[in-house]
Amino acid sequence: MKAARIHQFGGPEVVVYEDAPVPEPKDGQVLVRIKATTVNRFDVAIREHRFPVPRELPLILGTDGAGIVECVGPGVTTVDAGEHIMFTGLGVGMEGSHTDFAVVAETQAVTKPAAVTFEQAAALGQVFPTADYALQRRAKLQQGETVLVQGAAGGVGSAAVQLAAASGARVLATVSSEDHAQRV
Repeated sequence: MKAARIHQFGGPEVVVYEDAPVPEPKDGQVLVRIKATTVNRFDVAIREHRFPVPRELPLILGTDGAGIVECVGPGVTTVDAGEHIMFTGLGVGMEGSHTDFAVVAETQAVTKPAAVTFEQAAALGQVFPTADYALQRRAKLQQGETVLVQGAAGGVGSAAVQLAAASGARVLATVSSEDHAQRV
């Protein structure tokens, strides 16, 4: 398989596209053929060594993604081979998603809705759960309330705008430029 890996920490120039071994799923894991992945600030922080991880170099980066389950490891009961899934949470304790195949814990595998493309599913990974947690669990946002989303053009910000609007809230947003305002 091919993977985007780093053998040292630094800027974008340290990322190398090269051959890497296909991982094998262990107990409670599934092997996913990656169809789409993302690059987010977390991946950049790891690459720049601003967020140390408990793994040795070389590293495959990538937190979020979507793909097709190739096979399942022992003990997996809720995910089947051939299933289309999306996931988040790779790249810290295990290899990431910037590759052809990745191992994902069964608990990280979420069925991809048929109406959502692999690219759209991969983009949901980290930003929508973060925004949902802030709005629903922490703020307990109710229909008719007003919410202020700062940095609304960013990943989590744009997810928060969409989720708050879908919840029936009045949304006020801040952005850093007219271009960002148009996008929001």
